Amino acid sequence: MISVTKARSAIRGEWTAFDEKARLWLASGFVTDMAGGHMVWVAGVDGCRAGWLAAFVCFEAERAVAWDARILANVAQVLEDPREPKFVAVDIPIGLLSEHVAGGRECDRGTRKAIGARRSSVFPPPVRSLLGATHFDEVRGKGLSIQGFGLLPKIAEVDAWITPELQERVFESHPEMAFTRLLGSPMQHYKLKAPGKQERREALVAVYPGFEDWLAYWRVPRSQAGLDDLLDAMVLSWTAWRRFKGIAVSIPERPPRDERGLEMAIWS
Repeated sequence: MISVTKARSAIRGEWTAFDEKARLWLASGFVTDMAGGHMVWVAGVDGCRAGWLAAFVCFEAERAVAWDARILANVAQVLEDPREPKFVAVDIPIGLLSEHVAGGRECDRGTRKAIGARRSSVFPPPVRSLLGATHFDEVRGKGLSIQGFGLLPKIAEVDAWITPELQERVFESHPEMAFTRLLGSPMQHYKLKAPGKQERREALVAVYPGFEDWLAYWRVPRSQAGLDDLLDAMVLSWTAWRRFKGIAVSIPERPPRDERGLEMAIWS
């Protein structure tokens, strides 16, 4: 292992969180390779301008000991990563209704209620028959907001990839629900405002000691991904860890399944 000081010196001026070479920062202040006994990798995935932002976190003995972030061209690449995450939480609707229901799925309605002031961040997802729409006029008046329409390509990508079997490992979550579960109450501020970013950073430090130090060297063009994407992906990874431990909670408690047999639930 090498010290953080030496590691920083070696990469100063060329640091990027999305380098293909894994940058694994131990919370104890060291860098190590991906090998290790009794270590479990999980991942949180959030959509971003360049595709998908995946946060990989390694836990050992109930403690987060390493994390890394990278941009993926497609969501399926998260399972091709050499770290082989045991569970993956994705901020995208999984399991879709076949007919429009006001307010969306039961999990959407329940999550809005749970996160209070942040409820507007839960967009009603489309019914599956709308996934091929390319113009908003095609979905106008069918229960899909302009924000939800903007997510159609990513929802369609995941829907084409996911299966009931794969869903045992890759599941839907929502960052605002995850932060609410982490702190016991909803976030007070909008995530794109300075106070919102700060409260989310402080929440993550509670479970990822050393996160602020790592974040100081996180660099990526805004055209590819934003800080809010990274914070969302990191809290989703915490939900994936909870799922691994068997303590994650789903909304609703007994999720229904869609016409393809996919579970319609938001986990936290």
